[in-house]
Amino acid sequence: MSAMSDIACPMCEMTDVLDHDGRFECMTCGHEWAKEAKADAPYADRIVKDAYGAVLADGDIVGGE
Repeated sequence: MSAMSDIACPMCEMTDVLDHDGRFECMTCGHEWAKEAKADAPYADRIVKDAYGAVLADGDIVGGE
């Protein structure tokens, strides 16, 4: 078991990740995930919508006046 800094937690995006046999564990939030689930962009397939249901894209600005 060792701490790794090149892998980010898919839940909190912190890099304090422990490398266990077959899985990773985030030291910050406690989330655990299988090593096979590691991806360069863990949220690449996520669809984010605003309060009105409009799909948001990278660079969109929400909130404010």
